[in-house]
Amino acid sequence: MVVLRNLYIVLTVISFAIVLNCSADKSISNGVPDAPSELTGTALSSNTIKLQWIDNSDNETGFSVYRKIYDDYIDIGSVEINDFIFTDESLPSCSFVNYYIVAYNGNGESSRSNRVNIPLICSDRP
Repeated sequence: MVVLRNLYIVLTVISFAIVLNCSADKSISNGVPDAPSELTGTALSSNTIKLQWIDNSDNETGFSVYRKIYDDYIDIGSVEINDFIFTDESLPSCSFVNYYIVAYNGNGESSRSNRVNIPLICSDRP
């Protein structure tokens, strides 16, 4: 009877330690990062756009930037943890460009940020 009681105590202590360890590990308790928000973009020239957003997560390892010019969104680059600015300098002149951002970590990607549609500056437009 004493052996069973001691085994019960040991198992209870181990279970409690596992629960404490899991709640301290954000990657276990939080999973994928929260989505970035308030994405905005500013056309700096006829082929350059600067994007900015709010970082709402505390467990991301970076952000991926997705762009759509004609048909489909493609991943065009990423920035490091806690960075919230991306400059896209490889655009065709006088385009309308769409973007969204996702945060990512080892558990996957967040949901998408809001999408923005940004017209580029065109000096040859009337």
